[in-house]
Amino acid sequence: MPSVPLTYVIGTIGMLAILGIVTLISTETGLSIGSQSAVSNLQDAAQYTATELNTIATTAMASPGETVMFHVSMPKSINSNGYGVNLTKTSSGWEVVAFLISTPSVKATALLNFQAAATSSNLGVCVYSLPGNPAGCTTPPSTVNPVQTLYSGALNEVVWASGNSSGVTVGIGELIN
Repeated sequence: MPSVPLTYVIGTIGMLAILGIVTLISTETGLSIGSQSAVSNLQDAAQYTATELNTIATTAMASPGETVMFHVSMPKSINSNGYGVNLTKTSSGWEVVAFLISTPSVKATALLNFQAAATSSNLGVCVYSLPGNPAGCTTPPSTVNPVQTLYSGALNEVVWASGNSSGVTVGIGELIN
């Protein structure tokens, strides 16, 4: 028959093991819920930016020779994490990608819709992207510094579009004061 102190030791070790398992499961569940929440919020940020780019491209098509800029107001953080938004060319077209800076694998995308069909005025839309402007788009106006990524918390973030006789160039950037 085991001694009384030995049963207390065995019981205590068993309870600590159960507590450890419950803690690990709770932590994993909390991280999973946090990640799902972040992806949902990133999807909102990507969709917001894509909508603004689509709207500004349509506006610039209606007024060739003009440059249109719109201040993008995004939350400073998502789940207490900074995030970035950039434009990426994929096999299905141009996408706005929003991602957490601390965990770039946590991301969401939104497709830019203006490229799907020709416009009524048959103007083409060129997406100005960095590095190097590989599409050869028209350069942005001097009041905009084109950037590869818009970062949360920045104050002068804009989407911009310039229209001319050959089409419309859209992009993301920072307003130069």
